Amino acid sequence: MPKKTEKNNVKKLPYNIETEQTLLGEILINNDTAADCVPNLKAEDFFDANNGTIFEAMKRIQNSNKAIDFLTVVDELGKMGKLEEVGGEDYITSLTDNVVSTVNAAEHMRMV
Repeated sequence: MPKKTEKNNVKKLPYNIETEQTLLGEILINNDTAADCVPNLKAEDFFDANNGTIFEAMKRIQNSNKAIDFLTVVDELGKMGKLEEVGGEDYITSLTDNVVSTVNAAEHMRMV
Protein backbone atom coordinates (compact mmCIF):
# COMPACT_ATOMS: atom_id res chain seq x y z
CA MET A 1 0.00 0.00 0.00
CA PRO A 2 1.48 3.42 -0.95
CA LYS A 3 2.45 5.69 1.88
CA LYS A 4 0.33 8.82 2.27
CA THR A 5 2.10 12.13 1.99
CA GLU A 6 1.73 14.21 5.11
CA LYS A 7 0.88 17.87 4.79
CA ASN A 8 3.70 18.72 7.18
CA ASN A 9 6.24 17.42 4.68
CA VAL A 10 5.31 20.05 2.10
CA LYS A 11 8.00 22.69 1.96
CA LYS A 12 6.62 26.20 1.97
CA LEU A 13 8.58 28.99 0.39
CA PRO A 14 9.34 31.88 2.71
CA TYR A 15 7.53 35.05 1.74
CA ASN A 16 6.57 38.39 3.16
CA ILE A 17 3.71 40.31 1.56
CA GLU A 18 4.74 43.53 3.31
CA THR A 19 8.20 43.32 1.76
CA GLU A 20 6.66 42.81 -1.67
CA GLN A 21 4.42 45.83 -1.17
CA THR A 22 7.30 47.95 0.10
CA LEU A 23 9.49 47.04 -2.86
CA LEU A 24 6.69 47.91 -5.30
CA GLY A 25 6.23 51.23 -3.49
CA GLU A 26 9.96 51.93 -3.65
CA ILE A 27 9.92 51.26 -7.40
CA LEU A 28 6.92 53.59 -7.79
CA ILE A 29 8.61 56.54 -6.09
CA ASN A 30 12.19 56.20 -7.29
CA ASN A 31 13.16 55.51 -10.89
CA ASP A 32 16.76 54.73 -9.85
CA THR A 33 15.34 51.95 -7.70
CA ALA A 34 13.26 50.82 -10.66
CA ALA A 35 16.34 50.75 -12.89
CA ASP A 36 18.19 48.61 -10.34
CA CYS A 37 15.38 46.23 -9.35
CA VAL A 38 13.06 45.66 -12.30
CA PRO A 39 15.60 43.93 -14.58
CA ASN A 40 16.59 41.56 -11.77
CA LEU A 41 13.14 40.20 -10.91
CA LYS A 42 10.22 38.59 -12.66
CA ALA A 43 6.53 38.53 -11.80
CA GLU A 44 6.81 34.91 -10.64
CA ASP A 45 9.20 35.99 -7.88
CA PHE A 46 6.27 37.55 -6.05
CA PHE A 47 4.26 35.22 -3.82
CA ASP A 48 1.14 37.38 -4.07
CA ALA A 49 -0.22 37.07 -7.62
CA ASN A 50 -1.61 40.63 -7.58
CA ASN A 51 1.79 42.01 -6.62
CA GLY A 52 3.30 39.94 -9.43
CA THR A 53 0.82 41.42 -11.89
CA ILE A 54 1.67 44.95 -10.75
CA PHE A 55 5.34 44.15 -11.14
CA GLU A 56 4.69 42.79 -14.65
CA ALA A 57 3.06 46.12 -15.53
CA MET A 58 6.14 47.93 -14.17
CA LYS A 59 8.43 45.72 -16.25
CA ARG A 60 6.38 46.46 -19.40
CA ILE A 61 6.60 50.18 -18.71
CA GLN A 62 10.35 50.02 -18.21
CA ASN A 63 10.77 47.91 -21.37
CA SER A 64 8.92 50.68 -23.25
CA ASN A 65 11.51 53.18 -21.97
CA LYS A 66 8.93 55.06 -19.91
CA ALA A 67 9.18 56.18 -16.31
CA ILE A 68 7.40 54.06 -13.72
CA ASP A 69 5.01 56.04 -11.56
CA PHE A 70 1.45 55.85 -10.28
CA LEU A 71 -0.12 57.06 -13.52
CA THR A 72 1.89 54.86 -15.86
CA VAL A 73 1.28 51.79 -13.71
CA VAL A 74 -2.46 52.44 -13.51
CA ASP A 75 -2.55 53.01 -17.27
CA GLU A 76 -0.59 49.82 -18.04
CA LEU A 77 -2.73 47.72 -15.70
CA GLY A 78 -5.81 49.15 -17.44
CA LYS A 79 -4.40 48.14 -20.82
CA MET A 80 -3.75 44.67 -19.43
CA GLY A 81 -7.34 44.51 -18.14
CA LYS A 82 -6.01 43.86 -14.62
CA LEU A 83 -6.43 47.14 -12.73
CA GLU A 84 -9.53 46.17 -10.75
CA GLU A 85 -8.30 42.61 -10.28
CA VAL A 86 -5.19 43.80 -8.41
CA GLY A 87 -7.16 46.12 -6.13
CA GLY A 88 -7.64 49.22 -8.26
CA GLU A 89 -6.08 52.63 -7.92
CA ASP A 90 -6.51 52.56 -4.14
CA TYR A 91 -4.20 49.56 -3.78
CA ILE A 92 -1.59 51.06 -6.11
CA THR A 93 -1.66 54.27 -4.05
CA SER A 94 -1.35 52.33 -0.79
CA LEU A 95 1.92 50.73 -1.91
CA THR A 96 3.80 53.93 -1.09
CA ASP A 97 2.12 54.51 2.29
CA ASN A 98 4.85 52.86 4.36
CA VAL A 99 7.84 53.80 2.22
CA VAL A 100 10.02 56.31 4.03
CA SER A 101 13.15 55.75 1.98
CA THR A 102 14.41 53.60 -0.87
CA VAL A 103 17.80 53.01 0.78
CA ASN A 104 16.99 49.35 1.54
CA ALA A 105 15.45 48.52 -1.84
CA ALA A 106 18.27 46.14 -2.80
CA GLU A 107 17.72 44.17 0.40
CA HIS A 108 13.97 44.13 -0.17
CA MET A 109 14.57 42.87 -3.73
CA ARG A 110 16.75 40.07 -2.33
CA MET A 111 14.01 39.15 0.15
CA VAL A 112 11.37 38.93 -2.58
